[in-house]
Amino acid sequence: MNVGSLHACGVTTDQVAYCWGFNEAGRLGDGTTTSRSTPVKVATELRFTELGTGAAHTCGLTTESVAYCWGSNLSGELGDGTTTNHLTPVKVDTEVRFAELSMSAHTCGLTPESFAYCWGRNDTGQLGDGTTTERHTPVAVAPPAP
Repeated sequence: MNVGSLHACGVTTDQVAYCWGFNEAGRLGDGTTTSRSTPVKVATELRFTELGTGAAHTCGLTTESVAYCWGSNLSGELGDGTTTNHLTPVKVDTEVRFAELSMSAHTCGLTPESFAYCWGRNDTGQLGDGTTTERHTPVAVAPPAP
């Protein structure tokens, strides 16, 4: 289970995603913007191993290690190449497979080989790519300086 400040999400033992709480911009993934006080199934047949809650969006890893996100996409934090909000899961625009995800007003993923990629808001360099350019698809985090 993952708990954000305004919504929470979890995965059942049969890998079905559920979310509840505040649903501005569709962060619950049920195809609506209606807030829910009890868990509602995310509108997809995808199976998830984990979910994460960001400032106003949610992302999950499927059983195939593919990242999907939904909700607010103001800064490209859904990673689908747009800034369009999505009420249901959309695939992150990359062929990279992830072992884990973390999110705030941006999203980052770690590959099984321990390479980091980030996307979304980057006004203070939080994506780690050496710029302050907002990214709408994953970019590799730069290696540490020697």
